[in-house]
Amino acid sequence: MRKLIVCSTLVVSLLTAATPTFAYTVKSGDTMTKIATDNGMALQDLSKANPQIQDLNSIFVGQQINLNGLNTGTEATINQKVDSNFKPFTATAYSMGTVTATGTKVAQGRTIAVDPNVIPLGSKVEIKSDIPGVSGIYTAEDTGSAVKGNKIDIYMNTYDQCVRFGLRDIQLRVLD
Repeated sequence: MRKLIVCSTLVVSLLTAATPTFAYTVKSGDTMTKIATDNGMALQDLSKANPQIQDLNSIFVGQQINLNGLNTGTEATINQKVDSNFKPFTATAYSMGTVTATGTKVAQGRTIAVDPNVIPLGSKVEIKSDIPGVSGIYTAEDTGSAVKGNKIDIYMNTYDQCVRFGLRDIQLRVLD
């Protein structure tokens, strides 16, 4: 009986040691999009693996994110892995002003504010988002004091639209 217990304990220990860890601890600067991209997964799959997270834009440092079962081979996962030109960004929205830093008139569906050290002014960019009406081609026409690093500000016509938009994770690639 003693040998059986020792053998059982050894087998359980070996199985546990061989099982990969599928938990990720959120660090400062992380977004769900960044975590998904860094792990070669689609944001949709990461969301499905974490039903306890109701708002994907509200994660906090130290929170445990489940990465288990994400690599499902879905078309979205495959597309995201293949197209490595898209990078994770955070996006907010703004509605103030009429003329951009490049001298153009602001326009919803076209104008974004960027950090010119990351995206040169005048660049065309493509945004992928699961938010209706946000995905598409935009022009980096404006800057802002809070727009630093991998963050953009998308111009919207009204303050109410901006408030509803909030802070979102998106995917962005520079086209030219």
